[in-house]
Amino acid sequence: MKRTYLIPFALLMCGILMWGLSSCVQSEQLNPECEEPEQQFFLQLADADNGADTRAGRPLYSSEPGQQINRVMCVICNKKNGTIVSLQQIADWEEVSEIYTTGGHGRMAQVDLVRENRLPAHQGTYILYAIGYTYAEVGNQTLYTVKDATGKEIGLYDYLTSLQKGQSFPANFILSLENASGEEIFAGSHEFTTDGEGGFKETVILNRQVAGAFVYVSDIPYFNGVAKLRLMAVADNDGLVLGKFDNEDILQNGQGATNAYVMNGTNPKSGTDYVTLCEIDLVEWFNDGQVKNDGGIVSVENWMQPQRYAGKATFQTGAFYAGGFVIPFAATDSRQSLKLGLFDADGSPLNREWKVNLSQSDLNRQAGKIWTWTNDQFIQSNFSETKGCYSLLRNHLYCIGRRDKDNLTGTNGDEPQPLEGVSELIIRVIADWDIVYDMQLEPQPNQN
Repeated sequence: MKRTYLIPFALLMCGILMWGLSSCVQSEQLNPECEEPEQQFFLQLADADNGADTRAGRPLYSSEPGQQINRVMCVICNKKNGTIVSLQQIADWEEVSEIYTTGGHGRMAQVDLVRENRLPAHQGTYILYAIGYTYAEVGNQTLYTVKDATGKEIGLYDYLTSLQKGQSFPANFILSLENASGEEIFAGSHEFTTDGEGGFKETVILNRQVAGAFVYVSDIPYFNGVAKLRLMAVADNDGLVLGKFDNEDILQNGQGATNAYVMNGTNPKSGTDYVTLCEIDLVEWFNDGQVKNDGGIVSVENWMQPQRYAGKATFQTGAFYAGGFVIPFAATDSRQSLKLGLFDADGSPLNREWKVNLSQSDLNRQAGKIWTWTNDQFIQSNFSETKGCYSLLRNHLYCIGRRDKDNLTGTNGDEPQPLEGVSELIIRVIADWDIVYDMQLEPQPNQN
């Protein structure tokens, strides 16, 4: 199997001291230069799409899992005191990793610790943390920030690259995100014990830490002045906690997984207004920029796919789409968690709204299994969730309509949800995201 190194061989021959001298990264086979007792771990980013490329801040076009990160930071800490003993920053993740399909599916790479990055040559217990994120030299860099030792908010990349051996590293790592509802990020951890010579061979699995939602609809009811369709949430968290990992590749849509149901959002914004998760701007879906009436529904006579989707996705003619990532949030009292509503061009609500519900079977499946971040720790929730009042959980995708792939040339398998006269949706549950729910719609009575 082809081996991939982090720096060119010519630089090694010149004797320039770089990070690559401290580790060997490859897809599967052991680097012959790493001949000491094996100190080796495998990184597995679960649920990658086999054909996905890596680009910063990917949009959400479908339920296709397609992880889009390009860097992984590995932090090994002494379990006893929580201090860092080894650091590995892996750049160009898509270049050094390969697809795996055994025992799960995703992308993986092997990392061997050498020279000054090796752990002590005696038995010890450690925790390996790994974070996969987006980095770009110019623009499109991850929006997540972290508080440094002085309390100042700095970028995630700057924080991770500033870490040094001997520093402490938190078991629950809190990120901030104030200017977006969510951004894709992966993370995981694994505790392990080395042998008498310090050797080990372990695997850490990184799972997606945010939730996702999309709206794929047709037959939108027409109201005078209608211009927007919004998916709205009852809560909006600015913080994301990387923690409560289970180091497992979640299969069968979470069945049997220990920590598949985790609400890891924090720092909620104040206020009682619903916040927009994603929005369909109807005007941009018509070549004449006009939203017209056709027998009580929005006419699709002059429908066109917006130019911003060119080369990225193809939607069914007459259908409308919006989607995005979201930081998970907990169910809030007895208020409806998600709603779908029509608005005019100024953002004023019109006389049509739908409740977005979970099915009873999905409620039963996660009942008693939800962990929430409360008072600076993860605790098992005792809140009795209902079909309308439920938590949005990490690594879950909440769908209105069906769209399985980022098709560029066709729409086979697409099933946009008609909104006119709808009473509920049939739940479709698939494993690829890792956990995907199709949501039920319940019209609210018109308010005259």
